[in-house]
Amino acid sequence: MNKATKVFIVEDEIIAAESLTIDLQKLGYQVVGRANTKEKAIAKIKETEPNLVLMDIKIKGEEDGINTAQTLQNIASIPVIYLTAYADSETLKRATKTSPYGYLVKPYKIDDLNSTINIALQKYQEIQETKKQLNQYQEKLNYATKYDDVTKLPNQLSLVENFNAILEVFYQQLIYDSELEKNNIPQIIPVFYLNFNSFHLIRDQFGQELGNMLLKALVKRLQANLSEDAILARLQGDDFALIIPPIISKQEAIDLAKKILKNGTHPFIYKEQEIYINFNIGISFYPLQGENIDQLLYKAKQAVQELSKFGENQYQTYSPTLHQGVASLRDDL
Repeated sequence: MNKATKVFIVEDEIIAAESLTIDLQKLGYQVVGRANTKEKAIAKIKETEPNLVLMDIKIKGEEDGINTAQTLQNIASIPVIYLTAYADSETLKRATKTSPYGYLVKPYKIDDLNSTINIALQKYQEIQETKKQLNQYQEKLNYATKYDDVTKLPNQLSLVENFNAILEVFYQQLIYDSELEKNNIPQIIPVFYLNFNSFHLIRDQFGQELGNMLLKALVKRLQANLSEDAILARLQGDDFALIIPPIISKQEAIDLAKKILKNGTHPFIYKEQEIYINFNIGISFYPLQGENIDQLLYKAKQAVQELSKFGENQYQTYSPTLHQGVASLRDDL
C-alpha cells in the first residue's frame, strides 16, 4: 500500500474533520485539503487532485455529499468513500447509484478506516486496469476494421471517412478562395482505381509470404510517387484506391497516372529473378462522376475493366462511352 496516497476530506463538522485528519496522518496518508460545502469541495478537489475523497453524506448547503459526488464524477475519476453516522434507506439508495468505493460508519475504528481505504484503492486500480485493457482492445478492434492487416493502409471503410474529410476541407477552401478567378481554383477531386489483376499469379508461383512482402514493397514504391496528403487505400483483393487533394484540371491526374505507371512497373528482383507487377489505372472525378466515394470508385473501376481489353500498364479516365481516351504507356516505359 502506498502511504503517500493523497486524501481529501469533505466534512462539515470541524471536530470530526480534525479527528479524521489526525487518524489519516497516523496511518501515513497525506491529507491535501478539507471542505464543508459542495462548492468549496469541487473547487479544492480540482486544485489538489487527490487520489481518494472521504465524503460525508450530510454536509452544509442545499446539496449533500451525494450530489457532490455526482458532480465530481463528471469532472474527474476519483474514488469516493462515503462517511455516515445515520442514513435512511432512500438516502443509501441514492448513494449507491453514484457507485462509491466504500462506506464508513461513524464513529469508526482506525483499523476499519485503513482497511476501507485499502479496499477502495485496490478496487479502483482494478477497475482502471480493466478500463485500460478494454480501451486497448477497442483501439485494436477499430484499427482492424479500418486498416488492412498486411499493408497497414486504410481499407474501404476508412476511405469513406477520409474522403468525407477531404470534401469538408475542399468546400471550406472554395469559400475561402471565392474571390479568386474561377480558373485558378481547384474544383475537382480525382479518384484512382489501381487494379493488380495478375498479382495472384505471383502468389501461386512464389507463395503467400513472398507475395505479401512484394505487396508491402509495392506500397512503398507507390507512396514514393505521392505527396504526403494523398490517401492510398487497399480495397478487396489486390486493388487499391488513391485520392489526391483537389486539382484544377484533369491533366494533373493524368500526369500522375503516367508517373505511377512509369515508376511502379519496374521489376522486383528475387533470387536473381525479375518479377514484374503489371497494373492498370482508372480515374473518375468528383463531382463530375459522383457525389460519394462509392460512386466514384465504381466509375473508376469501370474504366479499369474496360482497359483489360487492351492489355496492362495503362490508364483511362472514366467516360460514359468507356471506349475513348485509352492511353498505353508501353512506349514510355
